Amino acid sequence: MFLPNQMLLILWKNRKPLRMGPGPMLPVLSLLVWLLHLSALCQDPYLLGVARLQEGSYEAARNHFEQVLATDGENPEGLLKMAETYYQANDYRDAIVYLERLEKAREGMGCYLLAKTYAQLGDAAMAALLLEKHLRSGYKLPSGTILLDEAFVSIENSPEWKSLWRNDWYSEDEVLFQEISYLTNSGDYLDALDLIDQALEGAADRASLLTARGTVFHHMGNYQNSIQAYTAAIDLSRMNPESFYGRAQSFMALGKFKDAIPDLKRTMQLQPEKLELLKELGEAHRAAGNFDQAAEVIEEYTEYFPEQAEAHYIHGQILFESGKYLKALSCFNHCLELETNDPRFYAARGETYLATSTYRYALNDFGMALDLDPKNHEVWFQKGMARWYSNDREGSIADWERAARYGSEKAAKKLDELAVRQ
Repeated sequence: MFLPNQMLLILWKNRKPLRMGPGPMLPVLSLLVWLLHLSALCQDPYLLGVARLQEGSYEAARNHFEQVLATDGENPEGLLKMAETYYQANDYRDAIVYLERLEKAREGMGCYLLAKTYAQLGDAAMAALLLEKHLRSGYKLPSGTILLDEAFVSIENSPEWKSLWRNDWYSEDEVLFQEISYLTNSGDYLDALDLIDQALEGAADRASLLTARGTVFHHMGNYQNSIQAYTAAIDLSRMNPESFYGRAQSFMALGKFKDAIPDLKRTMQLQPEKLELLKELGEAHRAAGNFDQAAEVIEEYTEYFPEQAEAHYIHGQILFESGKYLKALSCFNHCLELETNDPRFYAARGETYLATSTYRYALNDFGMALDLDPKNHEVWFQKGMARWYSNDREGSIADWERAARYGSEKAAKKLDELAVRQ
């Protein structure tokens, strides 16, 4: 939400009648509700549409993209996303309507999806014609992406498709980057590095080559060299999100979460519609011990994905680790309202009950978690702790024995301590 939580808290704690200029008195509670509603309206409708599209809620996504287009009827991103809602719903004719509008607003941007749409309709000639236009545009995708796209399977044996690929559509540099990508994905890291080193001599696009080098080193697990390569790429260009995101991943692989946070933020600035980055940023803040910032970021993510149980689970973990047990319980309760078959949610709520000395509820949740995941040694250990604090010595020992059998060192240590005392 765009309204700071601190302001909402102040309004709630000071809920007295308030005069908003001339006119009747307005209770602050009513003002609070109005501000909450207003802040929801202030969310970016485009990003809300992206979130609904990712969930497959096409009608809801269209409602948000319609808001975008009501403000700017030729908004290219809005037109493309609106077309995607119809394409993914197999409503190809309506997808074509928006894609043709998009082509008038920004030529070339919608050609690829148009080609896919006509391929799905079985029109090989039109699909090939549009794909040729795409290959001549600045939006051109790598050949591997196109050739492996399942949308074109039905026209691969057509004469139009075969004729299209008799031409060389890619420059030497484009072929080079595709080969580097292929070698990297195939695990041929040394060959990829050799190719990059040869190309770097006198290369015009050194930043992209250095980014590719960083990616290879990251795949090799050589994170220090990866960071050096990404840093060199960033020094040449701060507009490539792959450089910042790659460096963030390498920082996190080394446990340097504070260093990763600025890179994740920059990646989000360059790719705002990649909402999953919010979740990664929240996890990075959490790992760095910035619990307030982590909770704030995850709350923003849950506003885009209110029905995603995993996001509420992460939020609950952050709150638990910061000692906010009641709020954590609220998150875990919500997780279980959304998904009743995930043992992690029962285990997390059980651990929270254990932390608040509510042992009976903790035992119930640990039991539910073990019904779903009977060999989880950590849950057996926690269940033993709940029994121990409930003065059930025999029960706790039995649980710790199960935990130790499944690999819990903590449980084995507890049993050793008890043996010494005996």
